[in-house]
Amino acid sequence: MKKFSILILTLFCFVNLFSQSTVWDPLKFGAIADGRTFDTEAIQKAIDACAAAGGGTVNLQGGVFLTGTIVLKSNVTLNIESGAKLLGSPRIGDYRSTTFPALSNIAWALIVAEKTKNVGITGAGEIECNGEAFEGERLKNGKLHRLTPRPAVIRIYDSEHVRLDGFKLRDYPSFGIHLIGCRHVDINRLVIDSHVQSINDGIDIWDCEKVFISNCSIFSGDDCIAIYSENRPCTDITIVNCQLSTLCQAIRIGPFSAKGLERIVVSNCLLQNVGHSGICLQMCQGGIMQDLLFSNIIMENVVAPITLRLGGWERDPQKDITQSPAMGDTGWENGVLRNVQFQNIRATVPAVSMQGTPYEAAWRNVPKLLGMKRSCIQVMGTPGTIIENVNFSDVHITFPGGGTAEEAARRDVPELERQYPASYMFGILPAYGLYARHVRGLSLHNVHFDFATPDLRPALVCDDVEDLELQNFRASAQKEAESLARLVKVRRANIANSRPLGPVRNFLQLDQTPPAEVLLKGNDLRLVSKALKSNFRLATQKQSDNKTSK
Repeated sequence: MKKFSILILTLFCFVNLFSQSTVWDPLKFGAIADGRTFDTEAIQKAIDACAAAGGGTVNLQGGVFLTGTIVLKSNVTLNIESGAKLLGSPRIGDYRSTTFPALSNIAWALIVAEKTKNVGITGAGEIECNGEAFEGERLKNGKLHRLTPRPAVIRIYDSEHVRLDGFKLRDYPSFGIHLIGCRHVDINRLVIDSHVQSINDGIDIWDCEKVFISNCSIFSGDDCIAIYSENRPCTDITIVNCQLSTLCQAIRIGPFSAKGLERIVVSNCLLQNVGHSGICLQMCQGGIMQDLLFSNIIMENVVAPITLRLGGWERDPQKDITQSPAMGDTGWENGVLRNVQFQNIRATVPAVSMQGTPYEAAWRNVPKLLGMKRSCIQVMGTPGTIIENVNFSDVHITFPGGGTAEEAARRDVPELERQYPASYMFGILPAYGLYARHVRGLSLHNVHFDFATPDLRPALVCDDVEDLELQNFRASAQKEAESLARLVKVRRANIANSRPLGPVRNFLQLDQTPPAEVLLKGNDLRLVSKALKSNFRLATQKQSDNKTSK
């Protein structure tokens, strides 16, 4: 019995010694944690000692740790306990500049890791970065003026097995979390709340592989989650169970897209109060964007629910802040955007302003957003860059309505082949639900569009679309409206089991030559004055296949 007790005591001492050697406290290295005294040196000493010992945890507890840049090392986790705060300095001179030529005026960062393995930031505490102490970009006389440099919060380069879990990130002056060239990244349970500056994205993923983002709440002034490719492909990204709110895009993929973006899944997310696009895909630098899935998503008060653009982006150096040569759009005509699926989407689109939201005043003060009145889903290629294989299934979107007869009659939508690929670039489009142009393989299965107030625009306009399929398509209509859908230069269309949800003059309007090949089968046309408005040859089933009023 005595030998057993000695064994237990020895084991306890060993475990206690091991735990002490793997958990490092900056307070023991001289940190004060009073929010006024700089603790940069003490925190860095704790990190260095932890790394020298083979790794472990540097634990912040019980105070506010004011600091400039700290550098994480391999096998080190920075843990910020509940009640503790890591507070970034209000002075740019306390930060280290990192290599980030694409946006050189935000190259500084609070927490930096380069070429590391097994690094992490965890805990239920807070990171704050004095965002209001720094000035951002401002447009003056049509030119972008770069003001004081601004730090990001977390910037991790060329690292693998990165874990970010549980902490809160508040009021920072540029990017919140910025990962460049990383592999095997797990981001979980973060609360990000910052909208005090421009270009203050929540999470930015550049040139990364195998990234998993889950259970995060992000409320940001700029994009919530942005995925880019500059020097290598960005692939195998999964985003699940997140709640997102922003003045800009909730989910942005591109426009920095030179090397390609592939195999990206977004599922089970709630998007609320979004000032630009809920989901924005921008391929404009000649790369490949393919194999994307968006499913089980609710969008509430989202100005532009879904935007796809395949084109170019010829930037004006006087207005654009990008510096990297890799950001040029040379070869943009070789760009690919294909194999995109939207499944089980529910959305409501507001009218002109973000009235009643935290962004109402800011939205009104941004002139470029005025073109986003009465916006719709956009799937937009160019004559030389055709989007391929886009599928919408089980989608229900309520639009604000208010479209006029003049807007419905619009035929002069410009190509803008090399203009910045934004949802507002074309102004008010002549469809209230979906406008598609230069697309091959577009299908809508069980898609339901309606409007909050009457709209005289068609629910759907397709221009230069090949292989269009509508199955069980339903849309609100206005009896004064010209048609429920308008097809322009469409080749091979199959429209079946579809119907308007109100009286309308024509079910389908054809504005095209040469002749279309349109198959109509099993549609409910009882609320339609005329099934078709066209002078062109059609390949159709017998009229009896479609239900008509007697």
